[in-house]
Amino acid sequence: MIPIRDDNPVQHFPIVTVAIIALNVLAFLLWQPTFDSETDQQTFFFCHAEIPWEVTHQTSLGEGGPEARKEIAEQFQEGEGQAAQDQRFLEQHCGNKSWWESIFVAMFLHGSWLHIGGFTFGARLALLFFPKERFGALPPPRRPDVPSGWGLGRRRPPPFGDQYGGGWPG
Repeated sequence: MIPIRDDNPVQHFPIVTVAIIALNVLAFLLWQPTFDSETDQQTFFFCHAEIPWEVTHQTSLGEGGPEARKEIAEQFQEGEGQAAQDQRFLEQHCGNKSWWESIFVAMFLHGSWLHIGGFTFGARLALLFFPKERFGALPPPRRPDVPSGWGLGRRRPPPFGDQYGGGWPG
């Protein structure tokens, strides 16, 4: 069921949500090789998308040496010779890939028209309506002398029911 309206109106336009949707659509249409061949699309994803091996080893597959070649061979179920060719291809085409940038770039990449139009847009559309109670305006700032939680840098209260009576005093 598509929500048209609800009984909990927003006080301001959800500009951040709309901006995220717009950035995703623009990245898909203008940056990704959406209309190119499958080989071009695959090369683009290898050169820009986040690949778990690259993040854990902090280097790209093209520059990863024998460890990366072994991983390529295992993942694509190919021999060492073909894996070495694939690695050289990645080194030539993705030589300037930054593994840490790929983590952020991956947030804006989409696999197909169905992905960008279906799930992604539907999920973002739901953000416009449903999480207002939970993700609405930020709470007002608290006074520094009033404990506001158990976060970093705050003293943690003793557990309830301990030998000292537990909980916050007062």
